[in-house]
Amino acid sequence: MLSEAPETQAPAQNHDHPAEDHPTGDSTANGDHDGRIDARLTHLECRVRILARLLEKQITSQAKASYEMAEPFQMQARTSGFKKQEHE
Repeated sequence: MLSEAPETQAPAQNHDHPAEDHPTGDSTANGDHDGRIDARLTHLECRVRILARLLEKQITSQAKASYEMAEPFQMQARTSGFKKQEHE
């Protein structure tokens, strides 16, 4: 199971640092750091897209493997069904 990496956890709510610490260098009067939040959301959105692509590849790979494993049995069922129809 995937565990949450430290960089995806919410940052501590410490507003005692200078505005220069923020990617955009701005902070609002109420203590929200819009630039930092936007950068964080962008980073998380990218990670979600990457994880979605990896999951899609894994599902596709597993589906292909399942189909390939079942293919000989499907072929056998088709041929045995065909032979039964021939004899009737």
